[in-house]
Amino acid sequence: MCTVKIENTLYFDGESVKKGTFSIADGKITFKECPGADTIIDGSGYFFMPGLVNAHHHTYSALARGVPFKATVRNFYENLAYFWWRWDASLDEKSVYYSALIGAMESLRKGVTTIFDHHASFSFIDGSLSVLKDAFMKAGIRALVCFEASCRLGHDRAVKSVKENERFIKEDETDTVKGVVGLHANFTVSDEILGLSRDVGEKYGRPIHIHLSEDRFDRDFVISQYGVPPVVRLDRAGVLQNALLAHVIWVDDDEVELIKERNASILHNPESNMNNRVGYFNLEEIIKKKARVLLGTDGFSHSILTQYRSAVLNAQARGLPGYTLFPKVLMNNYALAGELLGVKLGKIKEGYAGDVVGFKYTPFTPLNDDNVFSHIFFDLPEKEADFVIVQGKPLIMEGKFVNIDEVEIKNRAKEVALLLWKRFHDSKIEFKLPYG
Repeated sequence: MCTVKIENTLYFDGESVKKGTFSIADGKITFKECPGADTIIDGSGYFFMPGLVNAHHHTYSALARGVPFKATVRNFYENLAYFWWRWDASLDEKSVYYSALIGAMESLRKGVTTIFDHHASFSFIDGSLSVLKDAFMKAGIRALVCFEASCRLGHDRAVKSVKENERFIKEDETDTVKGVVGLHANFTVSDEILGLSRDVGEKYGRPIHIHLSEDRFDRDFVISQYGVPPVVRLDRAGVLQNALLAHVIWVDDDEVELIKERNASILHNPESNMNNRVGYFNLEEIIKKKARVLLGTDGFSHSILTQYRSAVLNAQARGLPGYTLFPKVLMNNYALAGELLGVKLGKIKEGYAGDVVGFKYTPFTPLNDDNVFSHIFFDLPEKEADFVIVQGKPLIMEGKFVNIDEVEIKNRAKEVALLLWKRFHDSKIEFKLPYG
């Protein structure tokens, strides 16, 4: 039986712009006749496209918006040690849940239907990924989750983090929320934790998801302690193959070549990079080597389309063809997410997953195959999705959540946030770096 029918709409099917009707039956796109649809949407005046993918997110940061913070932060490491590491160590079960739920809801509002969530809550490790799963399933979003193992609070918690990744993959993942193996960054991970994570990844056939050379500090520290650059260290540890590498700014040409050879993916987070003043990745060399690039938000926002716009503009400012490069990057997001989740994402075509989003948009210039990404670039980043459907299930209809009470959840999140903020400000926790 047909679940959803979207009639008389303008849509981008992942390859071309079309006008017409399509349906979602048994969670998949179909163009066959589907009488008796549960939900019929009049798509006139809307623009539909495949639900977007965020390839690097931190929903644990969702309740940090507006938190008072007066400490002087002079560099990247201090930003982590004074703020973010204290923040994640202040999270408890409730704040993890509401951070994830708010993060998922805000993502859906921006048309994002799949996220790669890189999680940390070092005072609440055991079972934390299941809490994420519960929140994501309540919201209805697809997700790839992991816990970022790190030695910054000692070896024992790092080991527990690796075990949490394995526990979730082995015991608790679902069709829509699956696990990968998380690591924080080279400079906070010992050789032993790299090895344990490699073993879990190999055992279950899952890639490593890690921050790589986000700041010059990471590169300099790794070279000083281990004698090789960060990419080489990961390769020697056996975790670079198919890895998900967030940021990848401070790398040389040989490292880019090695990333390409190992089929690893570079997860570009342009707005976060600008905000943290860590630099801009070597796009020219990445293009030359044909390494795979995806787009993420790094928790800076929930909108992948604002990242898309910023990525294009950053490239243009450096004399590179951003308008032609980054549409392909958006497509890479779909391809890798679909591969890891075991579904066909990114197209409104027969048999693809029924993950679609609709924006209220009546173009005032021609919209066609040749200029669709121009419309997406200029007109959609500021918009919120009026319709969001994931796996054939309507989650947002005419701008309103269908099965969850948005007001109640946000009011509860405010209460949880105030308690979290107090724990954060009262924190006296101290961090350390692992040495070779």
